[in-house]
Amino acid sequence: MQYIIYLLLALSATTVGSLIIILFAQISKLTTVAITTGFGGFDLSIAPIMIVGAILGGFIGAHLNKKCKEETVEKAFNGVQLLVLGITIFNIIKNII
Repeated sequence: MQYIIYLLLALSATTVGSLIIILFAQISKLTTVAITTGFGGFDLSIAPIMIVGAILGGFIGAHLNKKCKEETVEKAFNGVQLLVLGITIFNIIKNII
């Protein structure tokens, strides 16, 4: 079984911990924006759809995390990491050219 070094937990447990860290980071950022500049400069029309998608994704992900083998979770995690890397490289190239 492979382990993620920064939390010393199995990948499925690390994924849950990582999502909790992201949740609190986003709450902190939203609070900072609300207190400082406000949300007037942002187009929030798609926010309800994003919130519903995030909640559904959380429930589906939790269900799959419990149901799938550790190897499957690891492959999915690596696949998503590669997808994010690809999108990042695409955006960098797009903005440079």
